[in-house]
Amino acid sequence: MKKIALIAASLCTLILSSAEKPLLRAGLTTDTHVTPDPKSVNRLRAALQLFKAQQVDVVINLGDVADKFHPEAYRHYRNTVKSVFPNGIKEIFAYANHDLNPGMPGLPRPLTYAMVKKALKITHEPLDLLVINTIPFVTFPETLDSLATYEKHLTAAAKKFPGKPLFVVDHRPPLNTSYNTMVWGIEGKGDILKRFPQVINLSGHVHNDIRNELCIWQGEYTSVDTGCISGWAGDLEGNIPFGKSTAGVLIMDVFKDKVVFHRWDCQTGRVVAEPWIVPLPHDPKDPPLAFETRKKASVAPEFPEGSKIRAGVRSRKFDKLHLRFHTAQPQKNVFKYEIFIKDKKSGSIINRMEIFGDFYRNEPVKTSGHVISAGYFESGREYSIEVVPLNFFGKRGKPLVTSFTAPEKSQWTTVFECRTPMKSLKFKTGLEGGSELPVKDGFYIHNVEEARLLFPDNVWRGKKGTRFRFTADMHLIQGNTERWTLVLRNPKPVVNARARLYTQNGDTGLRRYVIEFTKADDAYNYYFLIREGSPGKVRFDCIKIERLD
Repeated sequence: MKKIALIAASLCTLILSSAEKPLLRAGLTTDTHVTPDPKSVNRLRAALQLFKAQQVDVVINLGDVADKFHPEAYRHYRNTVKSVFPNGIKEIFAYANHDLNPGMPGLPRPLTYAMVKKALKITHEPLDLLVINTIPFVTFPETLDSLATYEKHLTAAAKKFPGKPLFVVDHRPPLNTSYNTMVWGIEGKGDILKRFPQVINLSGHVHNDIRNELCIWQGEYTSVDTGCISGWAGDLEGNIPFGKSTAGVLIMDVFKDKVVFHRWDCQTGRVVAEPWIVPLPHDPKDPPLAFETRKKASVAPEFPEGSKIRAGVRSRKFDKLHLRFHTAQPQKNVFKYEIFIKDKKSGSIINRMEIFGDFYRNEPVKTSGHVISAGYFESGREYSIEVVPLNFFGKRGKPLVTSFTAPEKSQWTTVFECRTPMKSLKFKTGLEGGSELPVKDGFYIHNVEEARLLFPDNVWRGKKGTRFRFTADMHLIQGNTERWTLVLRNPKPVVNARARLYTQNGDTGLRRYVIEFTKADDAYNYYFLIREGSPGKVRFDCIKIERLD
């Protein structure tokens, strides 16, 4: 397999070398998250070997080089670069906050970017202007003293290099640009970048797969998320996604009239998607890769003729519902499936959840599926299950629909149930202390960054490894495009029971949210946290906590 990958990479090199030669070729990677374990550099090595085969002029790492600041991790990184490029290679780094998290006792506090520079042997400053093959790059650290500093350095670089594309090397992307940036992007940077149409912003941080068409964004300027070579997930609504590994990297060719981003899997040595092409100079009035432009040209995915959903239970007692259905086509175009659980009699939505399609797989698959907790169902009740395929731009295919009558559930012990949570429980601001949120017309007014629902003592009693199911029936109303995230959290130490669950914006009506998890420590005692998003209204109708004995 490795020989085949190397041959494929060599053929691509010949093809590319026979075409117009770029002014600059760069290998882009990010979120390498190396650790003291020598195996943690395996994907990094594969990326560097691909970059070498493609004869890049510079390697750009968009940040979070190490999982935490650890001298041994940085030595592994530097030794790997030396082993692949014994004669050296130009490098550019985005200095990121993950590298300031101490990974071992005895480190001086606070950690600084100067320490990162020394440990990793970086040759440029966190905030710097670099020129490679006449192409300018402005590097910014993740933490800046102010946005005024950001604007000042962009202005100076643009003035020094008129008529040229200006590449911004920055770990965290601007807010509400590429995928996942509604929560993980930086507010304020986009307002500044709008004044610089020549900017191509390169970033990491959000852990995407580069086969995701939403990793590139265009408006007044261009922003490119460079994926990651660790694990990716996403902000799916109504469901906690499983993390998936990725080995995606970009090879960027800069020409006089365009910039081409080639999307590769560094482990297989294969191009995994069509390249993104950014014409130069950028026209902010008619950007070819703007969301609406691409949406209009895109095709809605559809299920093959004769497709059906299979909904079944695989044990004597109902604990999970297993869904299987034919994969919608074209597979590479199926970004998500939208799944509705509806009451068959009334048609009301019990839950709406999203799962990823199979766009990220290297090989074609015939069937897709999902597993749904029995907590969403009541025994003996009949439900309608609807699955809808969506492409990256929200175009929807025709749904598949089936019926399901919930059988008797597995025996979980109900340790707490409250059908009057608005009266019986406290919903308080912040992560500790705080005041109770105001109530108006039967809803809490959630206009703070974070608010937590508190439970009586001992509801989470159980040893490490105990399985819990938390169920909340809630009515949420939230405007704009932002969404709240839901999480069960132990306060000290701060540990989440599971990853965050994203809500849907707008007026959801009454919906059910279920979080199942395994307790990680005997002493953990959780509250229910609703955070981020924009101001809105929250009503709790029922809270239930069950334990699997």
